[in-house]
Amino acid sequence: MKKKRRKAFWSNIKFKYRLTITNENTLEDIITLRVSKLNGLSVLLSVLFVLFLIASLIVAFTPLRNYLPGYMNSEIRAQVVENALRVDSLQQLVNRQNLYIMNIQDIFQGKIKADTIHSIDSLTHLREDSLMERTQREAEFRKQYEETEKYNLTSITARPEIDGLIFYRPTRGMISSPFNAETKHFGTDIAANPGESVLATLDGTVILSTYTAETGYLIEIQHNQDFVSVYKHCGSLLKREGDAVKGGEAIALVGNTGELSTGWTRGVYPTEQTALDALAAGTLYVLEDGGRVAAAAKLDQNQMAQYSQCTWRHDAPPEQVLVLHTLVVDPTVKGKGYGTAFVAFYEQLAWETDRPYLRIDTNARNTPARALYKKLGYTEAGIVAGTFNGIPNVQLVCLEKKV
Repeated sequence: MKKKRRKAFWSNIKFKYRLTITNENTLEDIITLRVSKLNGLSVLLSVLFVLFLIASLIVAFTPLRNYLPGYMNSEIRAQVVENALRVDSLQQLVNRQNLYIMNIQDIFQGKIKADTIHSIDSLTHLREDSLMERTQREAEFRKQYEETEKYNLTSITARPEIDGLIFYRPTRGMISSPFNAETKHFGTDIAANPGESVLATLDGTVILSTYTAETGYLIEIQHNQDFVSVYKHCGSLLKREGDAVKGGEAIALVGNTGELSTGWTRGVYPTEQTALDALAAGTLYVLEDGGRVAAAAKLDQNQMAQYSQCTWRHDAPPEQVLVLHTLVVDPTVKGKGYGTAFVAFYEQLAWETDRPYLRIDTNARNTPARALYKKLGYTEAGIVAGTFNGIPNVQLVCLEKKV
């Protein structure tokens, strides 16, 4: 009975059917196939095997394999292991840092002597470990650091109150040129007697003590209120860089050094007696503004002996020469054109009195005066060295112009 069923099963599977595709119009057979159920099953299995093979190749050799659940290539495995080790190392480092901070707290609380230190290893193991003495190298580094910090301006973090501060007067004298931002004169010039003390205006630390060709002996002080005071054209310096000074303490002596100084010395030339002598001789001329003297100078035909050493372009007869000496402008009205106005008056007077040859002298270091005269059309005829009105080593500039 079983053999009959088995034989019938295989007969059914192997039984062939004819599949015919016929043209409906002509009834002509186009394709005729003889297939059995076994043939169909074999074709189906073959197709499925090919599809599985193609899918396996795609997964194995393309990035799609990374999206399969549970799949991980060697690179990702290595990265995962490395990250795990890194996390473990970071955890150990955090634990050591926590122990280190706890020991630092002991130092601040006085449980550990302040003049000793822990090594990093000992601090992160046992808080009761023995201390390590400071080495010579560490002591030298600390000393060097402290020396450097004396000049560190960024160490000032808080801005103290400046209300009620008392600024000491730098020196005794007369203001010859005030602060004027419009003319870019960012300072106050004070005419004082030579050798007079220059005082620190506030407490602070000397951050610069040097000599430059332009400003002569120069000293700068950093103050605790974020101020920096600068003292130029000193005769000599009494403090060095790094010195702490108190407000009102002498830091230098008054002088007249540097190329940007006028070169004239208060108390020597010009003086009040210089003006009185010119007034008595009738050669003192003044420019007034609202009844106030704004500028003054001496105008005469007196040519100093040094003039003979200059190379004048105009060989002028002495009676046709008018000389301008010691032009001064009130410092409170400086920069308002009074100097230019006085020179214009000087030229007009020379024209009216038939003395068209104009000659002027000034100190070579008086750069503002030299710039003014050059702007007004005067040319320099030479520079003569020597003692002038009691001032030694004066470089006297001679200038001329014809009107």
